Amino acid sequence: IKSVLLPESYDLRDYIDVEVKNQMNVQSCWAFSSTSALETNILLNQNEKWNFSERHIEYATASNFTDGENPGSLDREVASGGNSYVSFAYYARGDGPILEEDMPFENNNDVISINDLPTGKTVKQVEDMKFFPSISKSFDSNNNLIYKNGSTVLTEDQLKDIRDEIKEHIMKYGAISTIIYYNTTYYNNETHAYNLNTTQWTNHVVTIIGWDDNYSKDNFLYKPSTDGAYIVLNSWGDSWGDNGIFYVSYEDLLIENYLGGIKETSDIDYDNIYQHDTSVLSAYMLCQYSANVFTSTQNE
Repeated sequence: IKSVLLPESYDLRDYIDVEVKNQMNVQSCWAFSSTSALETNILLNQNEKWNFSERHIEYATASNFTDGENPGSLDREVASGGNSYVSFAYYARGDGPILEEDMPFENNNDVISINDLPTGKTVKQVEDMKFFPSISKSFDSNNNLIYKNGSTVLTEDQLKDIRDEIKEHIMKYGAISTIIYYNTTYYNNETHAYNLNTTQWTNHVVTIIGWDDNYSKDNFLYKPSTDGAYIVLNSWGDSWGDNGIFYVSYEDLLIENYLGGIKETSDIDYDNIYQHDTSVLSAYMLCQYSANVFTSTQNE
């Protein structure tokens, strides 16, 4: 990473067509963000324009249907929220992505029949994904910002290395899904600048598409100590913000947590997938031995 010379500013919109989507009244911001990460990766690296279904991610990972439970659910219900960990698990196990036309967007969170959930329509194989070290932030007694990864306090060099890793991914592989806490209290409607400076938990998922190291700290209602901001794609349509995007300070307390991006995709090269992986993330498993046992329906 250190060998890569990163520009002071970068915006994916200067290189590819970044679509601004509108989730309207549905609680699927996380699915919209992950889809944007995937679509920008394919467009940037393969020069292919795709439109994938966010609604399918929402329902294929949910448990509740009008006529029973979904055996492939990821411990969530429709409209209960999610993040890139959920949607990337959906990609990894081959449930998607599927085309928008195969399960089009609807402006509702209605529980549907399991028979109305399209299956077997995956059109791309997600080969490799990237989760970044989370940067948690808090203020000490002197109101100085402390940066940590887990329980480890980050040095300036370590903080820069992580941010360079984020920036390099955007340039090479496309947008990154991440979390924020959104409240208009922290949003400057004139400059489209946002900086959360109080402890909150996330309520929204957005997509980082670039950065500007020189973005003035004076643009924020709650002024950070330094210049610099991520260029962030929202999913509230192009009439919101600056044509659908806004600028989030590097010092925003949540913007650098739960970051995930797509690194590689390919065309489908299999007929069937056999697996027992119906979870999101597992840290470790204590056992003496293990085996996967699958039943094939034909000679393969």
